[in-house]
Amino acid sequence: MRSDLNTRLYQLQIRLNNNSRIQEGEEPSEDPQALLAELDEVASRLEDLIARINLTNSRTVSSDGSTLTQLIARRDVLTRKSEILRSFLDEASCKVGRGSASEIRKVADRGGCEPCRGSSRRSCMVRRAGHPNGYAPTDTHAS
Repeated sequence: MRSDLNTRLYQLQIRLNNNSRIQEGEEPSEDPQALLAELDEVASRLEDLIARINLTNSRTVSSDGSTLTQLIARRDVLTRKSEILRSFLDEASCKVGRGSASEIRKVADRGGCEPCRGSSRRSCMVRRAGHPNGYAPTDTHAS
């Protein structure tokens, strides 16, 4: 339902943009006022749905006492942090060529390689954060 409403908002944006400019003396293919009214209605329905979802998530408590909202936030932050660290490690592992021996030589600095050592544990934390009750079947690391 949320996806459907987001799709409708996107479609309304396109329809509004398509009717934002017309040739002088012509009429728009759709009534912009009707489109704006539909935009208000769909946006209101989406806002109500998101509020209900968030309220439910804040009231739903897992076995460890965390709310679903907290677990989602933890998962999202761990996922983003893992993406950043993965990008950092990818960049650090790229070879940088030199045209001649006199050019400055660049070497990888992975900050003592701590991101490498912790990446597997972080991956497990992300899996647990995204799984009901904080448990992932593939989890092999103790917290």
